[in-house]
Amino acid sequence: MSIIYNNGDYQSDQQAKVSIYDRSFLFGEGLFESFRSFDGQIPFLKDHLNRLEWSSTFLNMEFPDDLDFSKILQNLLTQNEIKEARFKIVLSRVGLSCLDMTIDPTSKLDAPLKTNILIYCFPLSKNLPQATYKLKTIKNFTNDSLPISTIKSTNYLVKSMAKRSAIESGFDDGILLNKHGNVTETSTANIFWIDEDAKLWTILPEQGYLSGVMQKKLKDCLDKCKINHKEGVITPEQLSSSREVFITNSVIGIKPIVAIDNRQISGGEIGSITTMLMDNWEKYLKEICN
Repeated sequence: MSIIYNNGDYQSDQQAKVSIYDRSFLFGEGLFESFRSFDGQIPFLKDHLNRLEWSSTFLNMEFPDDLDFSKILQNLLTQNEIKEARFKIVLSRVGLSCLDMTIDPTSKLDAPLKTNILIYCFPLSKNLPQATYKLKTIKNFTNDSLPISTIKSTNYLVKSMAKRSAIESGFDDGILLNKHGNVTETSTANIFWIDEDAKLWTILPEQGYLSGVMQKKLKDCLDKCKINHKEGVITPEQLSSSREVFITNSVIGIKPIVAIDNRQISGGEIGSITTMLMDNWEKYLKEICN
């Protein structure tokens, strides 16, 4: 059992409820952010909130800018008696509009829609991922519906299907492609690769994917360490031939990839450059948290 925040109240996750008219439930019309704490600290909270606010503007959703998110998150850590936690903030709306004719033909588009605010808090140690991942290329649907692909919405069907397909096939995550057959991201993370000339790359944003907070912060770390990096376009075949590959998100950090489809990466081991980057990231993180 975990204590969560539900529209102003701290409740057990077993007792919390949402409306049957929640538009995230009905239409996938909602937003979320996932991140973690490090020994009770949440170093990149501002970046996650900025992205959440930008996304809410895109969806014309009221953002609760008067809410002290930092205080709420610290209260959740205290009430759950943990320091290493995974958080998930969810914003959704409750209400009908004239677009919902099958539900209420008399409803009006300008009817006020209440914003729901849920914040989940779970111990991270119970779900620590393994040291390395294997990826499967997902080819039966694409992931480049700009600009929707650039916001973190609760309409997660494509990524959920990709993740399930990968796991059912014995992999850990799925690689999503755009309509041109180029790599965009995985269902849960951004992708970096190291080519045969030992150059570090990540995907051009124009390829259609969600730019991650961890991706951005890693670039900041690379700049501070004077490590060159570029953005580019890559096919799944080229990616699987890379010298090293790793993925990033705000919960798992840097996760080395040891196989793509049926092809090993870096001999099935964590590559030396990825190891160096992981060490630099840990030092960078400690500096920020201290």
